[in-house]
Amino acid sequence: MIFGYNSIMKLILGLVVVSVILNASWKDLSLEERRDWVVRHFGKFEAERLERMNLLEDDWLFEGRQPESLNVRIVGRWPFGPTFEVTGDTLRNLVFQGSGSGVRILDISNMPNVNELSRIAAPYAGLIRGLAIKDTILVVLQGADGFSVYGITNAANPNELARIFIGQWLNDCVIQDSLLYIAGDDSLRIYNLKDPRNPVFVGGCAVAALGIYVQGSYAYLVYQNYLRIYDISNPANPVLVGTWPGGVDCRTVWVSDTVAYIGTYNDGLQIINVANVSSPFKITDYPCGDTRGLFMLESPIKFLYLPDHDDLRILDVSNPANPQLVDSIRTPGWAWDVWVTKEAGSGSYIFLGDHYEGLGIYDSNQPSNLQWLYQYGEADAAKYLAVSGNYAYLADHNGGLKIFDITDPSMIKEVGQWDTSIVNGTVTVDGVAIRGTIAFTRGWFGGVGGATLTSFDVSDPSNPNLLDTVKIKATDEANVVLSDTIAYVAATWVQAVDVSNPTQLETLGSCRAANYVSWGLFILDSLLYVAQVDSGLTICNFADPTAPYRLSSYVPGYAFWDVFVVDTLAYIAGGGTGLHILSITDPLSIYEINNHSVSGSACAVFVKDTLAYVGADYMTVLNVSNIHNIQTVGYYGVSSSYRGPLYVDSNFIYSANYSSGFTIFEYSSGPGVTEIASSKPKQSLRFQNPVTKQVLSIKGITSPLKVSIYSITGQKISYQEIRPERSSVSFNNLPSGVYFLLFERSGWREVKKVILFIKERR
Repeated sequence: MIFGYNSIMKLILGLVVVSVILNASWKDLSLEERRDWVVRHFGKFEAERLERMNLLEDDWLFEGRQPESLNVRIVGRWPFGPTFEVTGDTLRNLVFQGSGSGVRILDISNMPNVNELSRIAAPYAGLIRGLAIKDTILVVLQGADGFSVYGITNAANPNELARIFIGQWLNDCVIQDSLLYIAGDDSLRIYNLKDPRNPVFVGGCAVAALGIYVQGSYAYLVYQNYLRIYDISNPANPVLVGTWPGGVDCRTVWVSDTVAYIGTYNDGLQIINVANVSSPFKITDYPCGDTRGLFMLESPIKFLYLPDHDDLRILDVSNPANPQLVDSIRTPGWAWDVWVTKEAGSGSYIFLGDHYEGLGIYDSNQPSNLQWLYQYGEADAAKYLAVSGNYAYLADHNGGLKIFDITDPSMIKEVGQWDTSIVNGTVTVDGVAIRGTIAFTRGWFGGVGGATLTSFDVSDPSNPNLLDTVKIKATDEANVVLSDTIAYVAATWVQAVDVSNPTQLETLGSCRAANYVSWGLFILDSLLYVAQVDSGLTICNFADPTAPYRLSSYVPGYAFWDVFVVDTLAYIAGGGTGLHILSITDPLSIYEINNHSVSGSACAVFVKDTLAYVGADYMTVLNVSNIHNIQTVGYYGVSSSYRGPLYVDSNFIYSANYSSGFTIFEYSSGPGVTEIASSKPKQSLRFQNPVTKQVLSIKGITSPLKVSIYSITGQKISYQEIRPERSSVSFNNLPSGVYFLLFERSGWREVKKVILFIKERR
């Protein structure tokens, strides 16, 4: 794949979905034919916008794409996090729990006991936002990414059949017959799954939707202030036939016969008559809170199951004009989605997607007397990660301390856990550091009345053993860091803890660092560097750990999310301003040397040898061997998912991704750009490199060529045509940096990397 063609996706996130099928492949159309096609289906304004951005020349503009990457690939993922989605199959006694960016497949044939059959690590990092089943096919929808299709004939061994990367925010999905309907922030998309190994885009339309329900020939979509009804009798061209402008914040929808039930954000359950789809009207409403999912059973009574943030409710809606509460029960977490086996009697169970409390399981044998049984699937939230040898140690918030065998990074195995549920009171594990066979965690321990540092013996990874815990002042997001026999923690205060005897932890001195939250910590010699978001960088002197003091601060006006120190340089993850390099030679006189932008918000940084690894929307690798000329040498990106804390060992990058579990990347240095093989001879192109002028003369041209200029992040900047008699490429006043030139003619393409270095005039 030629560099940049995948990367175009970032430029067209606002592009409306293709609403008709192309008569021919987009790649086979001429520029004039492409423009005419866009004008016909999207209008002249959209065609002019694409033309200005040179996007009509992109062969993949309306084709399937893959995540953008350069020299970085995902080798392993442990994907689990909060539960937003749950569905099931009563015929096969299966429940599917969407957890983070993964799926647990559960056997419920021996209830009330649940048996986990298998796990799916969905291919992208986006959270699971939809699950849909059709016979032995499971569709998994992921947030800002796309969807995957799995064969579940053998539920103990699901196999991926297909994946489609879309790159837009996707919110809900349903399957009817062989068609998959996807509701997104920008569109309704319809795919044919007749051949599940090859989903085919059928059609769609531009509409924003958070929830979707399909009944007969109509699709019902809700978004914020409205319900919209589309005639989908011709799925290639959905037609809007009716709208209910409710004026309430609509989130989810369920339709039964001629009635639509709409869950809202704190505006109550809206009950709408849709007998005449062209003129829907409100019947009544029912007061309730934030409702993101609905489920209905209709035999023998019409029961609507309604997760209501803090509650699970059952409503009898046999008379839609007068819904009656059957029962309600408080839920441990944020009730989000629900699936039910049957209404009443033996074998009646409710499975509740309970956000950070996993999957709630309830006995509904008597619907008027709901009974909570237990929570299944830990409340995972991967906050920090430490690596030692063949093991990774994860601070998993409510999920406790988890230990993984990473001998084979592509086959991550969970081997041990210290479960917070075994302790009375609120307990979390929110930071972790490892030394030898001892792990130190920062978190919250209700038993000692607040924030704590805890030590564990992990000599047997399958059975971590708590050694001691001590109360500390740190309550914020910063990790715990170690130096010799001292552990350091931070909030508005920073504190030292003597860990020389792990069985008897002892707090030492502390000092006030700032008036704001602490996120990043780094200890070098006796100086503790604290990244404190809007409070900048604070340096505290711990030469005497019993009497530390605040040495200096640097507050330049941008956010400090993380810090990594090498010798006299501090590398700062500066949020939306990218990576910053500061001189700390004199801690009392800190100044910035250079900065480099990255895709999205830089929230984590790790430096090893000549490379800086930055966790942002993309996992980004920068060459900092020359701090005055920072170069991007690698990245991997799909969605805003790689901002978590980092650890780097050899070529492997370990990233804690909070709600999406943790990911292992591999960075392999190389050109990152591949050439398309051609039977035609290549032209021997020659030019000065580095480029010191805005106009570059190309030698060796024997025929007309198209030239596209791409930024280091893959953004297409300009398109030009050159020929032997006019062989200059203009950089159009671009700033100094690394760029890629794509030269092409029929049957031949070649990519050249260039360094543009324009001296500033004084």
